[in-house]
Amino acid sequence: MFKLFKRSFKTALFILFIFIIVFVYMKDFTSDKPIRWGVTFSSLYAKELGLNWKQTYVAILEELKIKKIRIPVYWSSVENLPNVYDWQEVDWQIAEAQKHGAEVILAIGPRVPRWPECHIPLWAQKLNSEAYEKSVVKLYTETVNHFKVYSNITVWQVSNEPFLKSFGKCPEVSSEQIVSYVKIVKSLDTKQRPVMLTESGELSTWIKSAKLADYLGSSLYRTVWNQYFGYWRYPLPPAFYRYHADLVQKIFGVQKIVISELQAEPWPPGKHILLTDLEEQFKSFDLERLQKNISYVKKTGFTEVYLWGVEWWYWLKVIHNHPEFWNIVKNLSK
Repeated sequence: MFKLFKRSFKTALFILFIFIIVFVYMKDFTSDKPIRWGVTFSSLYAKELGLNWKQTYVAILEELKIKKIRIPVYWSSVENLPNVYDWQEVDWQIAEAQKHGAEVILAIGPRVPRWPECHIPLWAQKLNSEAYEKSVVKLYTETVNHFKVYSNITVWQVSNEPFLKSFGKCPEVSSEQIVSYVKIVKSLDTKQRPVMLTESGELSTWIKSAKLADYLGSSLYRTVWNQYFGYWRYPLPPAFYRYHADLVQKIFGVQKIVISELQAEPWPPGKHILLTDLEEQFKSFDLERLQKNISYVKKTGFTEVYLWGVEWWYWLKVIHNHPEFWNIVKNLSK
C-alpha cells in the first residue's frame, strides 16, 4: 500500500509540475507540417460489433485512404493451443496494408489494444508464474520471427500501456520484464526497426517507457466515465501534452513521440457498447466532440496521430445509417 501511495504521489507531483509550466507558458502549438493521420484496427472488436471485419478493414484502406495503421496481434487468437500458431488473420491485414501503400505499427505481447487489454489464452492462464513468463518470451520470439519479413511494418509496439495498473485485466509487469521483451524484439529484427512503448496521456509521467523505448506513444482522452464521478472531461489544455512531450524528450532522449490513441468513440457507462443505446453513447461522444478532439490535437503540435474508434464509425455507418463520423474522417484524410 505504501509503495502504491509513493508511486501515485510522485506521478501527481510530476503532473502538477507540468501544469505549472502549462499555465505559465500556455500557447497554441499548431505545426506547419500536416498531421499524418492513422487508426488502430481491431479485428476482434469488429467481430464483437457484428461487422464483416475484412470488409471493414478494406473500407478503411480504400474509402478513408488511411496510410498508417496500428494492428494488435492477439495472443488468444494466434496461439489458442500451446505451440500451435495461426497467423493468417494478421498476415492478411499486413498484406492488404502493403497492397494499399500503408505502414503498420504491430502491437505484440499479451497486452495489446482493446478491452480487456490482456488477451491471454485459457491454457496460459492456468500456468504458474515461471511457466507463464516462458510462454510470454516464446510468444514475442515467435511473433517477431514470423512478421519481420514484412517491409511495411515500420514500428514494433511492445505491449500496450504496460505500466497502467488502473485499467485492464492483466498480470502486473515490471520494468525488467519490459526491458527483456524489448531486447528480444531488437535482437531478432535484422532491420532494427524502432520499438515503441505506450502510456496514458492523462494518468502517467511517461518516464518508465521513455527510458526503455525508441518511440513513445501517448493516448489522449477528453471524456471518460467512471463509477465515482460519472462522465468526466479532462480540463487539460493542448499545451499540457506538448510541454510533457518536450520535457520527456529532452531528459530521456526518446527519438519520437506520437499520439497513439486519440479518442474518437464513446466511453460507455460501465457496459459494452452493444448494451448502450445510441443516445447514451452520444452523451460522451458525438459529432461535435469528434470535431473538437481533432481541433484540439492539432493545437498540441504532434504530427502523427492515431484515431481510436474506426470500428465504431463503420458500425454506425452500415448498421445504424449514421455515416457522419466516417465521413468526417474521410474528409480529414484528404
